[in-house]
Amino acid sequence: MGHPGRISRDVETLFGRADPDFVRFDPGEDGNRVLWVVASHVNVPKGKFAQTRIFSRIRGAKLLLNCAENSWYQVGVGGDFTSIATLVAAVGRLSEGFQRAHFIGHSMGAYLALALAHSFDRGGHFLATSPEAVLGGPATRSQDNGVVPTGDWGDLIARFGAAAPKTPGVTLFGAHDPVDALFLSGLDQAGAFYGEVAVAPHHHGVTEYLTGQRHYRPFLLSPCKGLKQAREKGWVLDCHMAGRTAQFGLFNKAYRLLRAGDSAALDAVQADADWANPGWQALRAEVLRKAGHPEQALVAACSADRAAPGRPSYLRERARALVALGDAGGAVAMARDLRERTHPKFRRVLVELEASGLLGAAPDLPDWLSSRVALAAVRDAAARRGGLPDLAREVLVHLARLEDRPDLLDAAFQVVLDAGLRRSALACAERLSAPGAAGLEQRIRALMPRA
Repeated sequence: MGHPGRISRDVETLFGRADPDFVRFDPGEDGNRVLWVVASHVNVPKGKFAQTRIFSRIRGAKLLLNCAENSWYQVGVGGDFTSIATLVAAVGRLSEGFQRAHFIGHSMGAYLALALAHSFDRGGHFLATSPEAVLGGPATRSQDNGVVPTGDWGDLIARFGAAAPKTPGVTLFGAHDPVDALFLSGLDQAGAFYGEVAVAPHHHGVTEYLTGQRHYRPFLLSPCKGLKQAREKGWVLDCHMAGRTAQFGLFNKAYRLLRAGDSAALDAVQADADWANPGWQALRAEVLRKAGHPEQALVAACSADRAAPGRPSYLRERARALVALGDAGGAVAMARDLRERTHPKFRRVLVELEASGLLGAAPDLPDWLSSRVALAAVRDAAARRGGLPDLAREVLVHLARLEDRPDLLDAAFQVVLDAGLRRSALACAERLSAPGAAGLEQRIRALMPRA
């Protein structure tokens, strides 16, 4: 254990010739008791560091790290530290002067936190959120940033093996993220590499999610205790509760195929239509829409929105499915809801709807939707010529505009159900606010096949 004066000299000796835009040391007020090593995620500007706000309220010395060009620390932090090996060695020497050292990071930073946790035991803990332990895989964030792995640092699992880290801690993934899904699908092969593992019902921004739950600080101070509390609150889940490894593998595979422009993505998303993972359902909606299946896309988008209500990215998929379907009534209803929301992300979804032309172009209702008698006549004629599915799709376009006609609305839904489009009917029923809509939704659900 060192002395505060020695620590200052160590920092000057070890990091004095690092690039100050990518390394910052705050000695704190506790001398040599605690060192927090906090590694930044991608796109943190030069001269800035991630998580400074929350760590300004946490006692202890802080070593804040960033890296140029989102290199996943493969080229160090500048100055004399031009490789990840020299950076890890320097952090190891510095941390020897403290009673405890903790390693913290998100995404790119979580990669470094895991590397440090496997390299040293300094009596502390680590917290890694949404890491990529293997760099450069197809459609991963490290590949998107052009990361060139350095030797065996490109695969931390192969480098350190499946044993538990020397420094204990917790790794959290986002269950709704297609890249995190890649690493969730490989947990069986990773053994104890990640320490304790759980998932947040969120996308890649796990730290953002935990901050919103006012539970990120407890995780930082004591990851294992924070994990126990978060499980009890339902804020995080054991991995198997969020999905099977095969489902996460399919999630990532479909995402990779979509990114590659491979038509096989359509087969992939058809394989598990009922998984109530909003990220998966939003991906299904995008693939189905681009493959020319707007009705199915709308069903998937509504499933995503139902599983994670009000998430702008999922609402955007729903809006795009409505546009692809030409559903002016649905678009008008959705726009009305979006105008009541103030966040800019909702405004961007509204702008897409406005640009579609649907909001001012709701067509007149066809004559055959003027009464139950007229609808029944058209329905019978369509059934005789085998055209009931086509009629049902046209009915779907107008359903939202029949809310003030509950008798006609019920008959219109029956046409859709008779055509076998139960999922489309359910998706539309869930968007209705008319009296009796809840009962209609329950009736449709009773017709759905049980999982």
